[in-house]
Amino acid sequence: MNKLINKMIRSSISLLIFTLITLVAKSQIKSIGIPNITNYSQREYNASTQNWAALQDKRGVLYFGNNSGLLEFDGIRWRLIEMPNTSVVRSIATDQSGVIYIGAFCEFGYLQPDINGKFEYVSLVDLVPAELRDFGDIWKIHETTNGIIFQSFSEIFLYTNGEIKVLAQKREFHFSFFVNNELYITEKNKGLLKLRDEKLIPVKGGDIFNNNVWSILPFNDTKLLISTSNHGLYILENDSVKKWEIAANDFLIENQIYCATKVKGYFAIGTILNGLLIIDENGKPIQHINRDKGLQNNTVLSIYTDNYDNLWLGLDNGIDYVATNNPFTSIVNKSKIGAGYVSFIYNNKLYLGTNQGLFYKKWTMLEDPFKSEEDFKMVENTQGQVWSLFEHNNELFCGHNNGTYIIKDDKAELISDIMGGWLLFTFPDKEDIIVEGTYNGLVKFEKNDKENWKATRINGFNESCRVIETYLEKDAYALWVSHVYKGVYRIILNSQLDSIVSIDFFDSSNGLETKFGNNVLRFDDKIIFINNTGIYTFNEELNKFNPDKKLNDLFGDYGPVREIVKDYASNYWFIQGDEMGVLKKLNDGNYKIQRTIFKSFTGNFVGDFEHLNPYDDKNVIIANEDGFSHFSAGFQKDTDIPFQILIRTVEMDDSLLFGGTFQDSSGNIIMNQQNAQIKELSYKYNDFKFEYSATHYENLSNLEYSYILEGFEEDWSDWTEKTSKEYTNLKEGTYTFKVKAKNIYNKETEISSFSFIINPPWYRSVIAYIAYIILIVSAVWLTVRIIRKRIEREKKLLQIKQKRELQEQKVNHENEVLSAQQEIVKLRNEKLRVENERNKAEVELKTKELASYAMQVTQKNESLFALKEQLKHIAEKVNPDAQKYLHKLIKSIEKSMNQKDDWDKFEGYFDQVYEDFTKRLREKYPSLTPNDIKLCAYLRMNLSTKEIAPLLNISVRGVEVSRYRLRKKLDMPQNENLVDFMMNL
Repeated sequence: MNKLINKMIRSSISLLIFTLITLVAKSQIKSIGIPNITNYSQREYNASTQNWAALQDKRGVLYFGNNSGLLEFDGIRWRLIEMPNTSVVRSIATDQSGVIYIGAFCEFGYLQPDINGKFEYVSLVDLVPAELRDFGDIWKIHETTNGIIFQSFSEIFLYTNGEIKVLAQKREFHFSFFVNNELYITEKNKGLLKLRDEKLIPVKGGDIFNNNVWSILPFNDTKLLISTSNHGLYILENDSVKKWEIAANDFLIENQIYCATKVKGYFAIGTILNGLLIIDENGKPIQHINRDKGLQNNTVLSIYTDNYDNLWLGLDNGIDYVATNNPFTSIVNKSKIGAGYVSFIYNNKLYLGTNQGLFYKKWTMLEDPFKSEEDFKMVENTQGQVWSLFEHNNELFCGHNNGTYIIKDDKAELISDIMGGWLLFTFPDKEDIIVEGTYNGLVKFEKNDKENWKATRINGFNESCRVIETYLEKDAYALWVSHVYKGVYRIILNSQLDSIVSIDFFDSSNGLETKFGNNVLRFDDKIIFINNTGIYTFNEELNKFNPDKKLNDLFGDYGPVREIVKDYASNYWFIQGDEMGVLKKLNDGNYKIQRTIFKSFTGNFVGDFEHLNPYDDKNVIIANEDGFSHFSAGFQKDTDIPFQILIRTVEMDDSLLFGGTFQDSSGNIIMNQQNAQIKELSYKYNDFKFEYSATHYENLSNLEYSYILEGFEEDWSDWTEKTSKEYTNLKEGTYTFKVKAKNIYNKETEISSFSFIINPPWYRSVIAYIAYIILIVSAVWLTVRIIRKRIEREKKLLQIKQKRELQEQKVNHENEVLSAQQEIVKLRNEKLRVENERNKAEVELKTKELASYAMQVTQKNESLFALKEQLKHIAEKVNPDAQKYLHKLIKSIEKSMNQKDDWDKFEGYFDQVYEDFTKRLREKYPSLTPNDIKLCAYLRMNLSTKEIAPLLNISVRGVEVSRYRLRKKLDMPQNENLVDFMMNL
């Protein structure tokens, strides 16, 4: 009975949830969770903190009025445009032509692209009468049918047809608003006024507003919503003003309205003290977003709805982007409770299991945005890693790192200290028994009485049991258990679920192709097995795994399926790779897969611990790295909205060629370059850098770009996240750079292009080629003329040549005769040379003979002299007869020793060899003695001092003295060699 009641309660709750969610889906701004918020800090946009106005132009580029000037943001790059007086930009507006108007302190004007397409500020203050130029801040700018209105707190100016017209001056205004084609403004002590025929007239009942109106918005075709700072919201209808009695007024009065806008039929109101409040047309709060929920600051100075129904907030410190047009919201502010692992709705409470513990909060589908600010509370005793939540018989179990708990209100009671409660489950006919997979095997839970649970290990299997699917097989209780590093186990339990009957192990050898990363899931009432290679089913007959072609084709090549969960409408929600999707069941039993709407959630899942909780067919809770998100399936979001790709700058050799804006001849901002704007460039400019961006501000990091430079490249580039491209050393020619973008929904932009022409170098220009043709023709004409003259000259030269050849023949003959004569002379000279060499050899031989002769004579005389002396000595000792004979012998010896005769013979031979050397020497030097002549002869023979000494019968020292005296007699210089002198004499 209790089970039936519980089932009815859950069905009623589901029906209520479905009804409420249907209303939420129609509302189109979610009340569940916090919209995704992107913070742009002062450091990021590099300007001042305060941002007073926001605007998006017709191209999709965003502008913000900042204390430092006008900020421009294209999704990639920020640029600051300063005012001439460096004042604060308070207001910005655009007209139908795309011109952007700016209001600052004692300054207003507009942006105009210069010759290179870069925005520059053009002031209109010179058109204002001189006495009215101290008008203070321009707080509001409006485009009207009569022109552009610039409004300060003291003056109203109308700019039309190039002139400024003063509509009001020296007054005490507050803000103005242009709504339903009428201008409204409040003035001190006069209340609410409107402009008619260039005059301000009171609005009936508007006298209650005394410069405290901060926003006027169209409520519908006949009503206006007026926001005041201290009295809340009012409705103006048919010249009647009445207070809008809604509960949100107390909040708005307390926190002071400063600005407001409409978004998707809702009113988004910025406050001074407490962030942003979004209410519907009934005044019911839908969202409240402040600093606690992700804003950088609680003071909202400006608010703007962009082309995609998302909000941009100009804050007192920073700029924030709020994705109101998104089916995904964060259930809890990022990282406030840790990474998400499991969720469960139980007893009207939402329980969230994270790596920090188990948290809970009261859950209603249409949460009060003010109460949603209450923090999630941690269930007592659950600090640490939570793995699973399981409801059984109206009891909530929690699998935890520390063991297993039963959750009772805000406390957790430990029922098992066996660590690592991965998951809990039951078998259909064993409702009184719970089985749990843990870090090391299986655990059985059974009540030992009506209140207490007893945990017992099921022995025989000690592997990690994180992923399990159950089935009944021939009255046996079977489990498929996947192990991320080993493979898959099939475990059969006995009927009491307290012991293991059998274990079978399967890996790559059984058809799975890999033992790593296997997962077991249930789809369409059958168990499937998934790894990186595909989806498999088990063939009981063959006892192996086979690829499931139908499912592999259905899921496609998007990576391994990580999680599959069935909702109440038999739809299957899944996570595959880094993407989420849903399989909608069709009437014919087949499934249609949907992925596109989920692409904005790419990459935030907790790897290998993915968790989806579709608590009905329209709502899903998703665990992610920052906590938990909520998805509304009924949210109507158009993912096919076009967006723009813009070429923001083109630089050539570090100088600006294009600044990002095209303008036609009428002054309209246009998207594409016109033919007249194509520039011709000098050949020296051949290095280019293109920067581009797409005006799609959802998931900026997932935008991809593709480009081509026609004239240089043949094919488009691969998709890339790069937002710039450089080309170097381009040759002359016509080039067109084209680029396109693709968002996360695979929606592509139209192509944006920029064309330019690089002229050839002067030597390859048209003029140069004409000059080359003229030069070639002239050269041909000149060549022909030269050839003709050359022929004539060659005829003459031929005649001269013939004469010259005859003359040369004659000369050659004479030269041949002369050559023959010279050859004869040469032969004669050669003969003389040979004879001279032979004579020289003979002279040297005779010289040697003369020297030998002289030595022989000397040796002979020395021997005879020695013999004579011995004979004289003997003669003294013998008898007279003998002495007589010896004296005769001595005289004969003396006669033989006649040196004069020896010298005369030597001199005769010497002069024959040396051409009368001694005769010439005596003639030239008559003072020379015979010994001098002898010394000169021996020196001429090139004898050494040692060789000369015995020939002269003197010592070596005596030869040196004789040489010295001879030099004096010859009057020779000291540096001249005596032997050389003799040789040359």
